[in-house]
Amino acid sequence: MSTRNLGLLTATTVAALAFGGFAGPALAAAAPTPPGDDKPSSHTAVRPPTMPEMPAMPAMPAQAAAQPAADGHDLSACADGECDVVVRDGDEIRLDERFKLEPIRVDVHGSRVTFRLESNNAHMVTSVDASQHATVHWKGLTLKPRMTEDGKIALALSHRDAGKH
Repeated sequence: MSTRNLGLLTATTVAALAFGGFAGPALAAAAPTPPGDDKPSSHTAVRPPTMPEMPAMPAMPAQAAAQPAADGHDLSACADGECDVVVRDGDEIRLDERFKLEPIRVDVHGSRVTFRLESNNAHMVTSVDASQHATVHWKGLTLKPRMTEDGKIALALSHRDAGKH
């Protein structure tokens, strides 16, 4: 079965369950047969089959979003390839020369963070929502922006070669 057919089948099933679940009670509450009328009517309510109750979703653990940045706004803490800093619109994060990366340009608009990265004629621009636990990987670099409890953007930055000399 192709993925397109599978997607269509899944969407159709979800729609049928959703509408069946919402329309079923309305159908069951149709007008009752008038008193004294013993013959079956074409208006007799038909009850749809009932769905078993689904278990409740487990509570999500407390999100890391509330954690403040360990290095504050000290962007120089990132030079060694590992840091956890607060970033602001217009910041540039400079890594040590051994990582062979140009400064990382950071643009912040609300919870949206855009990173501009360059290395040896390669260029990447990516934009992520810090409230969605997004992760960016590029040339051994990992960027994980998150919202802090006070609404700032914190960035956990690591490079696979950090700690190696």
